[in-house]
Amino acid sequence: MRDLRSAGGPAPGIEFDLAIPHDERRLLALAWLALGLIALLVSGLFSILLVLSRTPQLQTLFPVADFFRVALVVHVDLSVLVWFLAFGGAIWSLNGTPRHQPLAWLALALSMAGTMAMSLSPFVERGVPVMANYVPVLDGPVFTSGLIMFGAGIATLCLRSMLAVVPVGARISGEGALRFGLSAAMVSSAVAALAFAWSWLGVPRELDPRIYYELVFWGGGHVLQFTYTLLMLVCWIWLASILGARLPLSPRIVTLLFAIALLSVFLTPITYLAYDVTSVEHHRAQTLLMRFGGGLVIGPIALAVLWGLRQVRPLTPDQRPLRASLIASLVLFSAGGVIGFLISGSNVRIPAHYHGCIVGVTLAMMGIVYHLLPRLGFRAPQSRAAAWQPGVYGVGQLMHIVGLVWSGGYGVQRKVGGADQVLRSTGETLGMGLMGLGGLIAIIGGVMFVVIVLRALRRQEQDQSMRSAKITKATIPGPFRTLHGIGTLGSALALLILCASVLLRLTTESDKLGHSTSGLPASVEAIVRLSHRLAASGVGLLAIAAALLCWLRRKAATAAILPTTGIVVSTVLLAVIGPLTPGYRYAAVTVANVVGGVILLMCCWWLRESLAAAPNPRRNRDPLLASALVTVVLHIGSGAAASALAMRGVGWVAFLHMGSAVLLIIFVGAILWVRHGRNPLTHLVRSLSVLLATQLLLGLMLANLEARPVWLGLLHAMLSPVLAAGLVSIAVRDTDNESSPNRG
Repeated sequence: MRDLRSAGGPAPGIEFDLAIPHDERRLLALAWLALGLIALLVSGLFSILLVLSRTPQLQTLFPVADFFRVALVVHVDLSVLVWFLAFGGAIWSLNGTPRHQPLAWLALALSMAGTMAMSLSPFVERGVPVMANYVPVLDGPVFTSGLIMFGAGIATLCLRSMLAVVPVGARISGEGALRFGLSAAMVSSAVAALAFAWSWLGVPRELDPRIYYELVFWGGGHVLQFTYTLLMLVCWIWLASILGARLPLSPRIVTLLFAIALLSVFLTPITYLAYDVTSVEHHRAQTLLMRFGGGLVIGPIALAVLWGLRQVRPLTPDQRPLRASLIASLVLFSAGGVIGFLISGSNVRIPAHYHGCIVGVTLAMMGIVYHLLPRLGFRAPQSRAAAWQPGVYGVGQLMHIVGLVWSGGYGVQRKVGGADQVLRSTGETLGMGLMGLGGLIAIIGGVMFVVIVLRALRRQEQDQSMRSAKITKATIPGPFRTLHGIGTLGSALALLILCASVLLRLTTESDKLGHSTSGLPASVEAIVRLSHRLAASGVGLLAIAAALLCWLRRKAATAAILPTTGIVVSTVLLAVIGPLTPGYRYAAVTVANVVGGVILLMCCWWLRESLAAAPNPRRNRDPLLASALVTVVLHIGSGAAASALAMRGVGWVAFLHMGSAVLLIIFVGAILWVRHGRNPLTHLVRSLSVLLATQLLLGLMLANLEARPVWLGLLHAMLSPVLAAGLVSIAVRDTDNESSPNRG
């Protein structure tokens, strides 16, 4: 147990607390938290579309009812299934011993791959949305494969956690009680995985998809509610103890309550043995287990937490977000439980019930994330925004569910939106309007949480004198001005290469026989090709000069080595495909030209910026920024492939390009939002924000135009490489984004 009693161990004087290891388990927990945050970000994008498609006066913008259902499927699975279990993966990783780490990383890899497949499936396939309870699905191979991969990852996680469990001991302490609760939640997840597999084997596949998936996910879905509830109860007790509350419950009583909740989970296999999966009796048995087994222990623990909070001492700034999260969680979960007794029929009171309960769980998890950040080596969220965030999120969700309950009283149906949602009376309209307003406020609260966590993941501010210095020729040391000039000129030539490649592609036409011809006049096409070749030749000469100078100055200018290597490699790639520059006739050549040109531009700009900042600057190791750069390149490459293949009648790549646009918004938007208040980067961040918004707006315009002007397509395509160069500037200039020195 010594490895658990490290610097991040339980704080003295706190009865219920958990030791935090500072070895590889810490890095694993951070990776699971990253997966959960990404899932929240993507689900937030879909939630915006959901709220708009149900809001009066805006719902007519979404005439296709399936749009609402597709967005709802992805939103629910990411914001509930992935977020909750990713949080569980982080806590279970911290709760176990260091054994079987390869198995733990395999579980994470499977879960990440499955999450990505589910997120991209709406853009790469036309899966039929099936609104099954607990786990809605898009009935298509990509989504179902992603769901299976994610399930396999969670099952592997549970197996590894069982093999690496920490014994509670005969004398149960507060830490031991929390460990028992976390282990109980993990066991509940394992039983849920078993129930899903049992139902999958027992339900006939020839049934209608709506019936099939409802039966497959009914039993396991009920068990997952025990997992979520146990995790929430652990968070409640943990947060209350951190705030200084003296709970009127001993560790043994808390452990007993967790065991009672787990008892109903162990009764699940009996229902499978006693009744056929497709029978009404099995359906009722699972419902009764959840209704009576899951609710028995929530009341006593909630009352104990409220009682303990009466005498909490004055709070420090880093404790205020924790108290706000705990109180908001108690209020929202209680509201959801009360609404459950008001349900009659199939209307929007049902989503009001589970929205309240689910948001109550989410708020408790948010509070624990705030608490874990400083213990994992990052900043503690102490800002006013952090203290207000749980309230904003909670009030928005409370308005959301009140609007749903109000409209449910008028019989507004659940699981419908857009043109299918018919509001007949003023009361229905007002209720759904309140729902929409509350939903938008809740989205703001969710975005605040993600931004606050991203800010906390940054190290303390370092000396910014190097970054705040104005980059002029005078600040560049004399021996490096030539390399700096090569980077500047090379960037301009790389943009010219890209512009010529894109223009040749966009002006290409294909006949029914597959023969491709340029739509440009012959003289203009000749000029464009000549410009392309001259620019490529110029880059070749610059690459040779940069390589030679970099070799001569290799000890003094180490910052130039990597970008110069990238320039040489990308130049060689462009030279190899140079003889094929009737590239518009070959899709692969078009993609290689565009991707090679973008990488060349980024490397040239990297060389320029690194030498302008300093000959040997600190290297930025921000994984989020690296992900953003990779995403931009993939987005540009998928756009080139989609354009090249579209004229041959291949359209599926366009959906992949749209999916990469979603990732682009997430990663680049997060990068810009985190840095928007930094003085040395203010103008750059603002410019890139305008650039990103313009590029996305042009993309939406092109997607909805039947006749697409060449100039509009060229402008849209050329904004992405400029955005990539801007991100390179952030990577070089913002040098305080490195990983924490406490990384285990």
